[in-house]
This record gives sequence, C-alpha cells and structure tokens, in this order.
Amino acid sequence: MRLKVLNELKDESLATAAAQKIAEVFGLETVVEAAKLTQPEQAYDSLRRQYNAAILLIQLEPRPELLLLLTERDIYVPGLNFVFGYAPGKAGVVSIYRLDPIRTEGHADPKLLLQRTVKEAVHETGHLLGLRHCTMPGCVMTFSNSVLEVDSKNDTPCERCMSKVTFLRLR
Repeated sequence: MRLKVLNELKDESLATAAAQKIAEVFGLETVVEAAKLTQPEQAYDSLRRQYNAAILLIQLEPRPELLLLLTERDIYVPGLNFVFGYAPGKAGVVSIYRLDPIRTEGHADPKLLLQRTVKEAVHETGHLLGLRHCTMPGCVMTFSNSVLEVDSKNDTPCERCMSKVTFLRLR
C-alpha cells in the first residue's frame, strides 16, 4: 500500500519527517510531493476565517491511493471549532496552524513543531487505514482537543491499535 504526502508547508523537512515516521510505523511506501489544490478559496469560510477540511479534501480527487495533505491553513469541520486533522476516507489533511509553538507558546520551537506534526500525521494515517480513536493513554490514536493533549501522546499506536491495522490490511 502506498501513501502520497502532499505538502503545502514552507518547511519541507516537516513533510519528510512525517512521511518517514509513517513508513516506519505502518510499513507503507510513502512519497512526498508538492500539493496542487485547484481552488482552495472554495473551502474558505470568511466568517470563521478558516478552511473547511472536507471541502479541501474534495479538491484532491481522484484518489487511486491514500493521500495526506499537510497544510498551514487553519482548518475545521462543521460542529467543531477547529481540528488538527481530518481523514474520513482515502484522503486526509493535517494542519500545523494550531500546532505551531509560535502561536501556542509565543516562541519558535522547531523540534516541538516537528514532534507535533509527526504525531498528527501518524494519527490521521491511522484513520486512513481504518483505525478509530483509542482510549489507551499515550496512544497516538487518542483524540486531541488541545496541543497539550498532542504533546502528551506518543508518536506510535498502542499494541491494540497496531494489531487492528495488521488485521485491516490483511482483509
């Protein structure tokens, strides 16, 4: 199975690190390419000043393979104030907008941004592979409602989630 990481980030090292960790964790062939969204403004909600993640993903059609978009855009899904990522099917998106320590802590911390980006990319890839949210403390598949919750989890799934990935990939 192959995952294409579509990169909109200025810092290409974040996409490279995320792709490498995804390959290591899930055994997926990963490639990184520049993202080419045709009309991202269609996903922009001017009242919220955010992008609807579901509408952004529509622009990634067709999807012969798994896709993960990495973006700096602030994203949401209806019913939530914001999301770090969203992956409802064969395509997903991760936003670093609210993961960036410049916004959350008021200072640059490239290492922390890298860790957060990798965790959320692994998390959304888990969803692409059929995993749901996990309740095991530390599992990368736990739901994160804040960067503190992102920081408190590992960058890998727990054993139970990994066994589910193995089962789902064999089907």
